[in-house]
Amino acid sequence: MVELSRIINNDHMLDIDASELYDYSTPERIARLISERTGNDRIVPERKQIPVQNVSTEEPEAEKEDMQDIYEGLTSIISEILHLPSSDIDINDSFSELGMDSINMIELSRRMKDTYDVSVDASELYDYNSVKKASQLIGGDHIIQESSSGDSEKSVLEMLKGIDDETDLDDLDKYLTDLL
Repeated sequence: MVELSRIINNDHMLDIDASELYDYSTPERIARLISERTGNDRIVPERKQIPVQNVSTEEPEAEKEDMQDIYEGLTSIISEILHLPSSDIDINDSFSELGMDSINMIELSRRMKDTYDVSVDASELYDYNSVKKASQLIGGDHIIQESSSGDSEKSVLEMLKGIDDETDLDDLDKYLTDLL
């Protein structure tokens, strides 16, 4: 987030603190923040070929079942923390969309330690900010995920460098949503 805020600030002559970007959990929200701060209604990336990574999402059946158990367990924990029915929690919803704040993240981190015997710093949950992503911290896939996310992070940063007054918010949102 620090690098992202630096690029946004340099490219748009703004003063957005990196911690402020955590409140804008989707690409569309970040684009709208830039738009509001600059007074521009449209923000569009350069019209260039955007690299797309081909990543297989197929998992062996046993892993799917294990992950499903983790999804249900994390959903139950978050349900208790937020006093929401489990049925209201989608595994792809970001924690901020669910209404979680930093105190809730600390509680989730503590409960993940108690339930799954994994040490997860609450700040890590900002990077793994949904039930589906946080389950990787439990399932052991986070090391692979972290090493493979570097290329996509660079692609995002390169794309964000191309944001200007003519950038289309819908195109930016679609690209970043597909990337994430």
